[in-house]
Amino acid sequence: MSQANSKDIRRAIKAFVSHVESLEKAENPEENGFEAEYKLIQEAQSKNRRDNAFPMEAGKAESNLKKNRYKDILPYDEHRVVLSIVDGDPDSDYINASKLMGARGTGGYIATQGPLATTVSDFWRMIWEYNVEIIFMACRIVELGKIKCKQYWNDIDKSEEFGDITVTTEAEESIMSDCMRRNFQVTRGEEVRHVVQFHYSGWPDHGIPDDAGHIRDMIGIMRETRHNILAPLLVHCSAGCGRSGAIITIDYVWTLLEEGNFDDTFSLFDLICSFREQRMSIVQTADQYALVNKVLKTLCEEWLTRMATHTYENVDVDQVNCCFFYYIYER
Repeated sequence: MSQANSKDIRRAIKAFVSHVESLEKAENPEENGFEAEYKLIQEAQSKNRRDNAFPMEAGKAESNLKKNRYKDILPYDEHRVVLSIVDGDPDSDYINASKLMGARGTGGYIATQGPLATTVSDFWRMIWEYNVEIIFMACRIVELGKIKCKQYWNDIDKSEEFGDITVTTEAEESIMSDCMRRNFQVTRGEEVRHVVQFHYSGWPDHGIPDDAGHIRDMIGIMRETRHNILAPLLVHCSAGCGRSGAIITIDYVWTLLEEGNFDDTFSLFDLICSFREQRMSIVQTADQYALVNKVLKTLCEEWLTRMATHTYENVDVDQVNCCFFYYIYER
């Protein structure tokens, strides 16, 4: 990367950090800068719904209503995950899940609801058909006394069948507080695959976690595990929009930084509006919007620190990234 480009990147990163700081310092105690921006995001989505800009006919079909965990969170037809037809049933191609564009233009994301007892086989069928290798789960099975997600795995060394797919839990380990990693062997016919799940259970529904650093660190560990950039990253919480959207957004911007594509055209506001045209209610609350801003601000500040310790015009992006990851995980 040329020195001019490196200066442009530093300038763009600093501009984003300054913008977040300005939102943090908003003077109105009843409506901080994050809330004001978030209201505009909400208004844009409300207008799209009034105009029926993104139809959701598949999710509204009577035969599919029971497959939705929440009646007001449906996938847009244009971006929904389409499954293969089973036994000639035209409705068997439906699951409440959406495809979101990735920062590289390939791979990208699948944002989906926590599976229901009646859709867990479809959930695993989606993982198989879309070659998913990593799952990021951002909810607990039960929250506030309500089931938020059907448990779709068994105990260690035990198997469970979901339709014609058999899932065996090979390993489970705690990687930090409220964070688990599970390894699954997934078998269909004679073919065997392996899927890794990262399960963060410290994020309350519609709220924010007590330690935002855990989110950043866990996403970083997940990124170190994700080697196949062509395979979509599957992210789910309960509804597949709020917590899931925050994780996807942080990961997306991290990729921009890593690829050297963070420039002065970047706008977190615009990015989330764009994501909401692919799945509704991505980043679902003002508090979640503030959290994403603050996590990315910290990430950007750390990125600038690493850049400042090198003669950047003589160091390529991969070298800076390598040092950055070492800094994150060894600090």
